[in-house]
Amino acid sequence: MKILGINALNHDACITLLDGKEILFAGHAERYSGIKNDHLLTQEMISDAKRYGKWDKVVWFEKPWLKKSRQLWAGQYGEVFQSENLPSQYLKQFGIDKIDHYVGHHESHAAASYYSSPYDEACIITIDAIGEWETLTIWYAWGSHFEKRHSVSYPNSLGLWYSAMTQRLGLKPQEDEYILMGMAGWGKLDRNIMNELYEDFFVGISNISCACSSNTLGANGLNFCLFLISFIWSFIFFPRGSPNKLRLPNALGPNSALPFATPTILPLSSSLLT
Repeated sequence: MKILGINALNHDACITLLDGKEILFAGHAERYSGIKNDHLLTQEMISDAKRYGKWDKVVWFEKPWLKKSRQLWAGQYGEVFQSENLPSQYLKQFGIDKIDHYVGHHESHAAASYYSSPYDEACIITIDAIGEWETLTIWYAWGSHFEKRHSVSYPNSLGLWYSAMTQRLGLKPQEDEYILMGMAGWGKLDRNIMNELYEDFFVGISNISCACSSNTLGANGLNFCLFLISFIWSFIFFPRGSPNKLRLPNALGPNSALPFATPTILPLSSSLLT
């Protein structure tokens, strides 16, 4: 069965044509349009995919109506009350009249890392700015099964906070985060700046205590949440020469390491999944 997977109307539009486990074609919009992070598909990339034969199913990378519910809650009425950003409408211009499956945003991330990994069973951590509602998820995957074990939802978002730090330094959010990451290796701790950031972003925000309380997460979840806060903090305050990997708390299994990338996939840790 040939499946066409589509990501668009977000950023970095792309498509992949799969036949079983084989990737027949994969295209990135910016390679066609020359526009950095282009969020729109091009007719040329669709035509290139068609060279490999007709697909049987079309899959979209997120659930648009669930996303609109979050946009409504956030007051993004311009996004909510329009039909042009509905994938079923948008894809008609490319001759795609039907979307067979809508997959959750974070599940798409998790599946991409799991199916391209060497593991038959794994714990998957996905962290981004925001999906439909979720901003962080932890999955247990085996075979063709995905079981979500934990999630954090908007407005609590380490990814959005990371972008806020990028903007705070005069860089372009959702574009220049890699510069901030590179700068972290040369940084030195300045407690005045640290206190100012704490006052601006954390003091009086009850959502943080809610998201990271032992009552809501349990001991393992609390350890993991505290680790994540220190992980993002380290992008700014790591001294030069620090290693590019952090040791995870025991909640994620002994001797596991988390690279500076998301989503991250780890060998199965029974302590995390209990």
